[in-house]
Amino acid sequence: MKKIELQVIFHWKSAQDLLEKDASLSLGWLEIISTEQRIMLFSEKLCMLLPTVEGMIRFLVNAKKGHGIFQWVGEDGADIYPVEIRKQTIKINGVVFDLIAFKKALCQACDALNNYLQNHNPHARSEGFYLDYEQIFNKLIIK
Repeated sequence: MKKIELQVIFHWKSAQDLLEKDASLSLGWLEIISTEQRIMLFSEKLCMLLPTVEGMIRFLVNAKKGHGIFQWVGEDGADIYPVEIRKQTIKINGVVFDLIAFKKALCQACDALNNYLQNHNPHARSEGFYLDYEQIFNKLIIK
């Protein structure tokens, strides 16, 4: 079986925002890269990245086995992207990715963010929104 490489990268409007109070509400966008595809999401109209990612994680955790449809809304007035899970794939804005590889890549990006905040702004991890995000993120890891 061919190993599927996939990467999710969080981009921030300003890295300084992650060092400030309310870091969990910082504006940004994300990028999904595979060997065949590369898409940028929420780059035209920035979104509060952590609440937006939390919405995707919540969808992944609650999606019925093998199926699900979701409108991924960028928090704070950003773009909306259609998302569909079908069997072992996830289609985001018309681009198809392996579902397991996407979940793994999203978890890796979230882990990198968690580590960054732990090392550079531990206060951010006590913010109310961050605690909600962390709770749903832990459910994705378990599944």
